Amino acid sequence: SLADVERPVMVAACGAGASVLAMQTAGVVAFGLDPDPASVLAGIDAGADLRVGDGGHDLEALEAGTLGAVVIAGALQRQPVSALLALIDLARAAVGSGGVLVVVPEDLAARAQVDVELLAGRGLSAESWQHVLDRQGMTTERRDHGGVGLDAVVIARCP
Repeated sequence: SLADVERPVMVAACGAGASVLAMQTAGVVAFGLDPDPASVLAGIDAGADLRVGDGGHDLEALEAGTLGAVVIAGALQRQPVSALLALIDLARAAVGSGGVLVVVPEDLAARAQVDVELLAGRGLSAESWQHVLDRQGMTTERRDHGGVGLDAVVIARCP
């Protein structure tokens, strides 16, 4: 669980930061990044530690092992696979050995028709995320949720 992580947790593409606020309330040192200033401002008003950013550039700027975990969520996952692989590499470096990556994939089956057409080939299922992270040498675990818009969460531990 992220409550056991001793270093800060970064949530990339956090929106208004509901998950960040929930972690902070539970005593986890967490902060969130989102490219939308309006969402970030709404989260800050609610008390969450949020910053405007895209995740990738912010991870690049961190020293290795600075974070305990990185949570990848939201629109950040809609990038091409090559960009997702680069993001995984940056996140692995930021968390270092023993760090945790958590992916909260969109439920691709719950997408509206417009999203299906406009985002064709973008976004990975929980099964695909698990496959990619396993191939990167991480130990993965899938936790099924079955909620609307949230099929499962993939947790990966860095060696």
